[in-house]
Amino acid sequence: MQDAENKLIEILLAFDYENQLVELKSDWVKIWNGRFDQLVAMMVGQTTDFTMKPAEQSPAQKLKSYTGTYTNDYFGDAQISESEGKLILKLGPKKLAFPMPHYNRDVFTYVPEGESSGGLGRPSGVTFTVAADGQAMQVVIENLNETGQGTFVRKQK
Repeated sequence: MQDAENKLIEILLAFDYENQLVELKSDWVKIWNGRFDQLVAMMVGQTTDFTMKPAEQSPAQKLKSYTGTYTNDYFGDAQISESEGKLILKLGPKKLAFPMPHYNRDVFTYVPEGESSGGLGRPSGVTFTVAADGQAMQVVIENLNETGQGTFVRKQK
């Protein structure tokens, strides 16, 4: 163990010495922070940066076409309701309520809590598949879909 600690100290001293001799031309903290953000986003199943609006945005369908209860064998039920002209996602055993801002066409977002967000507090996608009759028949919740288990199917009444 002592040898490893000594080697680490040697490496750190060499790095510090090199930094003093060479002018750094890149902001390495910014570069590595960006890379770690991407890594965490991948770990929590995020494929799109939903903090950035799409270049061309299409309106959503009538919100009523998305509302209802959707079920998943692994995660249970997800309830989508409308309140004051906005969609609300209720998820988990405690039915925590999450606002769902519109992103583009049949895609909305929500900000997961805890481990599901990777600690980033970044929005995750909620993508509806809408049938020919105008009613959503399923929804994929991106941060729950990392291993392909994030598809919820509309419960029939």
